[in-house]
Amino acid sequence: NKILTDNLILSKISKHKSEYSLNKKLIESIKNHKVGKYAGELSWSISENKEHTQSKENCYPNYDFSSFFNLEGDKLTIDGKEIEINSPVIIPSGYVVEIKNQSKINLIQGAFILSYSPVELKNSFIESSDSTGRGFHVINANALSSIDSVIFSNLKNLDFLTWKLPSAVTFYESPVKIYNSQFLGANCEDALNIFRADYHLESSIIQNTFSDAFDADFSNGIIKNCKIIDSGNDGVDVSGSHVEIIDCEFIRIADKAISAGENSTIDVKNALIKGASLGVVAKDLSKVNIESSKITESEVVFCAFQKKKEFGPSKINASEITYDLYKEENLIEKGSSLKIDGKKVHNYRDDVRKYLYGNEYGKKTVK
Repeated sequence: NKILTDNLILSKISKHKSEYSLNKKLIESIKNHKVGKYAGELSWSISENKEHTQSKENCYPNYDFSSFFNLEGDKLTIDGKEIEINSPVIIPSGYVVEIKNQSKINLIQGAFILSYSPVELKNSFIESSDSTGRGFHVINANALSSIDSVIFSNLKNLDFLTWKLPSAVTFYESPVKIYNSQFLGANCEDALNIFRADYHLESSIIQNTFSDAFDADFSNGIIKNCKIIDSGNDGVDVSGSHVEIIDCEFIRIADKAISAGENSTIDVKNALIKGASLGVVAKDLSKVNIESSKITESEVVFCAFQKKKEFGPSKINASEITYDLYKEENLIEKGSSLKIDGKKVHNYRDDVRKYLYGNEYGKKTVK
């Protein structure tokens, strides 16, 4: 269980590390059972012990769930309801959160849902009619979450007091399987972010995102039969990760369709990349293997380089790839490598980064 102390109530999670900070007003509001304004509809009380676990024994609901969650044993359920939420919802560990049967949750006035328990979402909608909803986030859940046939629409990233996340939907140290779902109109740095967790994303769509569509950090997973359409920055961007991308489409990507960074490996098979600024990018000691794929109407087909001095050059191995209607076949920095059907390409550039991030190709990351 998650250890909960006075200096560990809210965690401030940056993109590559977790850092905890104290918010005295929030702590006192929780201790005094006045959490609706600051910590959400789902409240709990905390003992005065110096150290205790965040579980049902020490963090128990004291809110009437009759018009919100139905509480039965370990399960918090929303079943076939339409609910409007206008303040944060924080769910402690020790439960399973179920949202199902065409339930519709409308997050307004900056509301968000954050769960320390695993979630099971099916055939439901999570949206924000006033475009202020701060997303859906699962943090340090101790079991696998599942999402099937769910639409997340018009959400922003979490930004609450000292607590910030880059994404509209987050799984932080919380494994997840996602099927037949849609992530639409995310107005933040990442539509979907996975951090230090295993994942499976299949038969889903990420569309019309302000910045990156999918971002994974220090995570391993599979992306299969998915479409990423109209991304304001990257399509798939991973760091310190291994991912398989199978039977996926990337359409109108403003920056990099597929990007491997910080010692990552991406294996791609049967992909279509159409209308990207950069098709396949490997940077900072990363490797991309791509086969049986098509890249068209994209400015740069292949790009490999070193961006950060603490890492090193990168590699791309391409086989059975068709590509056309491009400006540059490749931008390969000295030290990095590109092989096409087993033949090494000897066409190197100095300081490839100077061509990227909106200077000539691609786009600067928007946060």
